[in-house]
Amino acid sequence: MELVVSAAREDFDPARSDVDVLVDFPDGTTDLFGSFLGLRERTSLQSSRAQSM
Repeated sequence: MELVVSAAREDFDPARSDVDVLVDFPDGTTDLFGSFLGLRERTSLQSSRAQSM
């Protein structure tokens, strides 16, 4: 998982900026949709901010 766009820049403001991440699932992952949903659930539990995936 990598941070991209505004979160990787010096002018990132956690109160106003969004966070974009790039996720690369391991080769051989057979259930990409299930992996995506699991990631979405885990990140929503760790953040109080609205998410768009």
